[in-house]
Amino acid sequence: MEQQPKKTRAKGGGRKPLPIEERAMNTAIRLTPAQHQKFIALGGVVWLREQIEKAELME
Repeated sequence: MEQQPKKTRAKGGGRKPLPIEERAMNTAIRLTPAQHQKFIALGGVVWLREQIEKAELME
């Protein structure tokens, strides 16, 4: 069995990082099983993102 040379990545290769203001953040929430079922039925994460985008902040 011949050994293949180790594959290496090209310098600067790969996806470039997003600017800090465009990076997604992870957020955890606690739901009861009933709340989780309702969340999924409403559309899950897609629904949540839509709700956040159309909500207006009160100042």
